[in-house]
Amino acid sequence: MSEVAIMPPIQFIRAHGLYMRAAEVGAASSLVVLLGALDQVPAWATQLALGPLLIAIGIMLYPTLRDEFAEKLWLRGLEAALNCAVALTLGPWIFGHGLNLIADAANVVHDDFSTAPALTGRIAGAIIIFAFFLGFHLRRLPGFK
Repeated sequence: MSEVAIMPPIQFIRAHGLYMRAAEVGAASSLVVLLGALDQVPAWATQLALGPLLIAIGIMLYPTLRDEFAEKLWLRGLEAALNCAVALTLGPWIFGHGLNLIADAANVVHDDFSTAPALTGRIAGAIIIFAFFLGFHLRRLPGFK
């Protein structure tokens, strides 16, 4: 864990509030970027959302704004992003080989499903960033540990 600088209580509350607002802006911006990667919003909206997203990530990377609670949220977000990245990397390959096994067992003539194209980097990156913010904010809800 990173060392947290000792701050007076009022400054700490302001820093924590800034960190949480940055996380909320980052979540909203990442949703717009994800929808833009899926061509659901205009390109100008996606480009407009990239600025706040980068600023939010920059604020969240600043270690003195994090306390123990924010560190746990950060770790949960990183865990969600890593799990998403692994699933996006291995998922199409596993799914394709599973379809090949089913088609072979049913004696069906088929193309090789394991060579299906994976997601583009733009879509996969947007999904992973959104997964980070989703994991971060789900940890804030009661009942999610």
